[in-house]
Amino acid sequence: MSDFFGKKHYVVFLVIALVLVALMIASATNRQQANFIENTLGFIVTPMQQATTGVKSGVRNTFLYFSDNQKIRQQNEAYEIELSALRNENFALKQMDVENKRLRQMLDFKRTNAQFELVGANVIAKDASNWFQKFTIDKGTNDGLTKDCAVINHQGLVGSIYDIGLNYAKVSAIIDDSSAVSALVVRTK
Repeated sequence: MSDFFGKKHYVVFLVIALVLVALMIASATNRQQANFIENTLGFIVTPMQQATTGVKSGVRNTFLYFSDNQKIRQQNEAYEIELSALRNENFALKQMDVENKRLRQMLDFKRTNAQFELVGANVIAKDASNWFQKFTIDKGTNDGLTKDCAVINHQGLVGSIYDIGLNYAKVSAIIDDSSAVSALVVRTK
């Protein structure tokens, strides 16, 4: 037994065991306030518990940040795809609106000029110059057009046909230097 008390680590073990037993007995009693030993241990242990809790919260928040960041990136990619689709749809709707307005203007023009036989046509080619001095439309003699027919739009005279085929006509615009148009000033005759 003297060997047991002769070794320091056994003595330290015995002291710690006695302190722990004393703490258990002290905490088992009914009292209003913590005693000196509990306060001392609380003073030592509380900062370590706070540090451990802080580290745990920091690690948890870091993992949550990266997890949330990944979710936000996925949502952002989905929103970008949706935005791109909506932009394309918006562009198509704007194009349809422009076409609708143009067609309404053409229909109104045809109604107000019912005394004329009008043939609708599309420009299918233009001269290589910067101006629309000469261009080709997709209607020809099969549609009742002839050489020197007037070409008009809802804003007025555009030009006249100078060459024609079965399903096409070449038009010389009024802005072409070689083009001439007769006119009468209504106010002065």
